[in-house]
Amino acid sequence: MVANVIKTSPRLNAALELLDYANRIMDIGTDHGYFPIMAITSGKAKTAIATDNKVMPLLTATVNVAKANLSDKILLSLQDGLTKLPLDVDCVSIMGMGGKRICSLLDLGNLDRVRQLILGPNIDHFDLRDWLENHDFVITGERFVRDRGHNYQLFSAIHGKMHLSHSEKQYGPFIIKEKSELFVGHIEHQIMLLNQAMSLAKNPQKRLDLAKQITTLKELVL
Repeated sequence: MVANVIKTSPRLNAALELLDYANRIMDIGTDHGYFPIMAITSGKAKTAIATDNKVMPLLTATVNVAKANLSDKILLSLQDGLTKLPLDVDCVSIMGMGGKRICSLLDLGNLDRVRQLILGPNIDHFDLRDWLENHDFVITGERFVRDRGHNYQLFSAIHGKMHLSHSEKQYGPFIIKEKSELFVGHIEHQIMLLNQAMSLAKNPQKRLDLAKQITTLKELVL
């Protein structure tokens, strides 16, 4: 029954790989509720709270949780972000929204008792990693995956200190170090686009700026 309920994806699988064991996970913007269902059925979480600020996605999640026979382990809650963060939540997951939006949500919660964050921003990766660095979180793992025609970065973080370079805030220290075939292809595509832009640029300063960007990207895949 559970297998028929969950529509897995590369992003969800990557997030599950990054998840350490959680006594209670809180999934913000849960949508269909797939991630908390996966977390519990895989044995990586004991219980979960699935939240969304929209009624219809939460109703869908409620149906899926019931079909998975997990209504006693997953609490559904209509709320916005981390405004109501129970003390027993030791992992927070936020995926499927922009990095700046995730930062604003994290600002609303008291994360002192939260042991791990699982984050999957669609955009603004630099801003989110910068937030983590400035709020004493350290990234412990990352994944670079392709899902439905788009590339995504997912990462986990715990309390700690880190100091990231500009490139590491944009693409992630683990992703850069791993240099997966997908990531290298992504960077090579970005370099191609910059080369095209440079060939069309007439302003000398613009050409110089583009050349610097190309050099920086090339260094990531050496």
